[in-house]
Amino acid sequence: MFTPVRFSREGRYSLGMEQDTGKRYLAIPVTNGIADDEEYYELIADEYEHFLANGDVVTSVRRRVPRTEKR
Repeated sequence: MFTPVRFSREGRYSLGMEQDTGKRYLAIPVTNGIADDEEYYELIADEYEHFLANGDVVTSVRRRVPRTEKR
C-alpha cells in the first residue's frame, strides 16, 4: 500500500512511503489516451529528502524519463 506524505495538485505529483517495505516513492500521473494511471518511481533516501525540501520535483524527473512517441 502506498501512503502519500506530500501531494501537489499544481505540480501533479505525490511523494510517499510504501507501507510493506518502507521504500520511498515519487508518483506522477500518466495517460495513454484510454486510461489514466500513476507511475511510481522508487527514490533513495537522499532523493526523497531533497524532493520533500524542493517543490520542483516533477520537472526534474520528467526531463530524465524518456517519453514514448505516439504512432
